[in-house]
Amino acid sequence: KVHIENATPEKSTRIETYFYNGAGQLEKINQYENIDEVFTWENNRIVKSEKIRYGVVKSYVIYDYDDFGNVSGTMTYHLQPDGNFLLTILVGYLYYTDGNLYKALTYTATPNGGEPTLVTTRTYEGYIDAENPFPMVEILPTVKTQTKLPSTYKLEENGHDLVYNLSYEFREDGLLEKRTASGPQVSEIAVYHYY
Repeated sequence: KVHIENATPEKSTRIETYFYNGAGQLEKINQYENIDEVFTWENNRIVKSEKIRYGVVKSYVIYDYDDFGNVSGTMTYHLQPDGNFLLTILVGYLYYTDGNLYKALTYTATPNGGEPTLVTTRTYEGYIDAENPFPMVEILPTVKTQTKLPSTYKLEENGHDLVYNLSYEFREDGLLEKRTASGPQVSEIAVYHYY
């Protein structure tokens, strides 16, 4: 189970419950009452996930992998009023040779099979040689996209380029304790606790 609390500024809480099959593979995440994410496995990999609300599949994602086992792309389909599913979002992922995520490119699909439109590029650079227990990007809960800690994060979206410098603090036992992201107009601090 994962206990989640948000305060923006109203406080809300919820619990996500994870279910596994006999082989130890993640089968389902119950996100809210009657809202689940269900996973389909092939060749020891998740190839599809479905968001199900009150028994109805509202969207699904297809996952592609590169030769090194990294998720190289996702295609998201959403249920339409006519009952068909329409491809809406495509994401491509590029990696460094050590398997750490380099770039995520998000596209919106165009009707009638036209060329997709690039809407967001996220770039992660300057990885430091320290274990990363909390990757900034989660594609699937079973796949770790960042085993090391990036020192810069660049967001290109809506004609704007924002660069964030990432710095880290560690506990005496070497575990990551705090991440500070400093950008042009804002700083954000993430604090990590262990049990």
